[in-house]
Amino acid sequence: MNENKGRSESKMEETLRKQASKQASKQASKQASKQASKQASKQASKQASKQASKQASKQL
Repeated sequence: MNENKGRSESKMEETLRKQASKQASKQASKQASKQASKQASKQASKQASKQASKQASKQL
């Protein structure tokens, strides 16, 4: 009886651990994606600005 209880407890723990791991992974992935997107946007904006500035000075 007692042994059975311990087993179901560990099964519950395992489920919770799996759940937490899944959640953390999802969160990290979301965060990384957001970060990468922000970085890319910043980079593109910087690039476009540099390009436009170069273009404008060439025009003059």
